[in-house]
Amino acid sequence: MSRRKRPNYIAMRMEQLVKERDNPNNNEYDSLWYNRIIQELDWAQQAEYSAKKRNCFMEKSDAGTLRKG
Repeated sequence: MSRRKRPNYIAMRMEQLVKERDNPNNNEYDSLWYNRIIQELDWAQQAEYSAKKRNCFMEKSDAGTLRKG
């Protein structure tokens, strides 16, 4: 019997937080807080794979999907 592939929880949660951050009902502080949580998860993901690639998740080349605005 084959094993189920473990979902990438950190990436999944970051995408959920991006959607929550971009909610038009949020104020500026809410959006900044979501960005901070996303940043912490990005650092955790880099640490998990022992691959320091960037200091900020918004530095990604594909950050268009993560960047607000």
